[in-house]
Amino acid sequence: MPFLGACGDGKAADRGASPPASGKSDLAKVLYVDSYSREYLWSQKIREGLFNALGFTTDKEGLPLEGTGAVRLKILEMETKRNTSEEFLVRAGTKARDEIESWKPDLVICSDDNAAKYLIAPYYIGSDIPFVFCGINHDAAEYGFTAENITGILEIHNAVSLVEILKNYTEGTRIAYLAGDNISGRKIGFSVQEQLEEEVNQVYVNSYREWKEQYIDLQDKADMLLLETVHYFPDWDGNLKALERFVSDKTRIPSGSWDNTLKAVTLVTMERTGEEQGEWAGNTALRILNNEIKVNEIPIARGNRTAVYLNMKMARDLGILFPPELLEIAHLTNELDTMRKVLYVNSYHEGYVWSDDEEKGFFKAMDRSDLPIDLKVFRMDTKRNDSEEFIRRKALEVKALIDTWHPEVVVGSDDNFPKYVIAPYYRNTETPFIFCGVNWDASEYGLPCSNVTGMVEIDPIDKAIDLLATFSRSRKTGFLGLDVFYVRKIMEISEKQPGVDYDLVLLVKDFESWKTAYKRMQEEVDILIITSPYGLKGYNEKEAVQFIHNNAEIPSGVTVDGEIQYALLGISKIAEEQGWWAGNTALEVLSGRSVSDIPVATNTQIKYQLNMDLANRMGIVFSQNLLETSEIWRSENE
Repeated sequence: MPFLGACGDGKAADRGASPPASGKSDLAKVLYVDSYSREYLWSQKIREGLFNALGFTTDKEGLPLEGTGAVRLKILEMETKRNTSEEFLVRAGTKARDEIESWKPDLVICSDDNAAKYLIAPYYIGSDIPFVFCGINHDAAEYGFTAENITGILEIHNAVSLVEILKNYTEGTRIAYLAGDNISGRKIGFSVQEQLEEEVNQVYVNSYREWKEQYIDLQDKADMLLLETVHYFPDWDGNLKALERFVSDKTRIPSGSWDNTLKAVTLVTMERTGEEQGEWAGNTALRILNNEIKVNEIPIARGNRTAVYLNMKMARDLGILFPPELLEIAHLTNELDTMRKVLYVNSYHEGYVWSDDEEKGFFKAMDRSDLPIDLKVFRMDTKRNDSEEFIRRKALEVKALIDTWHPEVVVGSDDNFPKYVIAPYYRNTETPFIFCGVNWDASEYGLPCSNVTGMVEIDPIDKAIDLLATFSRSRKTGFLGLDVFYVRKIMEISEKQPGVDYDLVLLVKDFESWKTAYKRMQEEVDILIITSPYGLKGYNEKEAVQFIHNNAEIPSGVTVDGEIQYALLGISKIAEEQGWWAGNTALEVLSGRSVSDIPVATNTQIKYQLNMDLANRMGIVFSQNLLETSEIWRSENE
């Protein structure tokens, strides 16, 4: 996938950052390189500890707020949990190196093994830049970390104590370890083998489907099973409750894990804490920056905080009784589960970036809850199939599911959900509904009402035009999009924003017409606002991106995250904000808050992105301030 060089001072990488507040420019510059991304729970925990140690105030998503903190912080995500090919890993390390060379931080903090292997080891051993690592599994010697400019804290998986507990509940001694086939998974497996000093059947897989197959197979081949998380597999659908049901149905031997994300599906979890890793790294970084101690005077530390979780539901199913002394020191999970039914309806399909990201935000909110939630997902697929007959048929399928399954709350994304499901069937009924991703205004669907609230999405088209005007001959503006109702809605309502007045509007139904319209725009206007051509008859993304690269003569902008490949600038709303708000609002409703007390919200977050392919072709030079506060996009061929 194209690399998004995440940048920002005092804000999370993907939030759309701005320069530090007045009086903050003299603060030390710290780059935090996350091997993974903030969607991964382990990374979230490290960040909690790190941001706290660095003195940052965080928002409701756990992201650092601008103007707080003891340093100027920039965040770069390598995204190597789901992207595990050697080519991607090497490229991610190179991109991180380029960020260091251009921004020139005073200190770099790195979390987890891939940053160590692909960034620090090949480029910065013995350099003048101090590095503080955290989250490296068990041993950093393989990366050559005896250099005077590197220190850190190791992540320790206590296999001995975990197996000692599990052995009390099995007659055999065969041990199996099931994990993803990646650097961290294999390194942990090696450490488990080394710690236990006995044979461990190590099984490595590349998908959630393979993981489930091996889980079943190992019930007969082992007497106890050690597990690593499933959350980073590319085919993981985020449905933890479905995983719980699968494990409940298939488990016959006791299992253990070190990962908090698996505490609901393993008998015993001895969680190592990411907060400890982040706190140590942040505090150590401040000591170095304040000249309290030199890097080479700080020995590599070992994490030692653990929290024990006992899965009481699984224990009952296996006929296991834990001793009082273990119960006294442990957290008990699933003891009195009463499943809370939640239905999530996606107007579109898996694979469409915008709705995928809305789902991510929603799942993240669900994962943070301690409530036992039975979650179902229904995708209407009305982006690729936009005929009235198809949409109404899918709406009736959603209605049938609601009327037979009886969810406690229904959440749905984008306009077709309220238009075809809520408005005709469920306004002012007893079931609570929460929408997100509805363009600009929900009043045309008769919303909100007594049982419905949500978040509408406002495209920052006014801000996009203002920024594009700095690169254009005039403010003469064109609008190019699909000839569908939600695009017409965006176009019509956006003209009510100050400074938005379209001189030419072209809405098309097929890709060839889109290309013709795009060329016409280059001749008749000086600024172009684009909505994605995705979904047009004959559309091909690679062809579209190349066509734009060959024909762009005027500055263009998109206002939807994930569409920067089509324009020079992205001044976009953020899909995850929509899903995150809807998910947290659903949790409030499950906890007793009335929908009628929750006003309709609007999005507030903006992300800035720069398409360097187009900028270079058009001879456009961005200011340093814009470069530092934006994500950088380049195609894979660059």
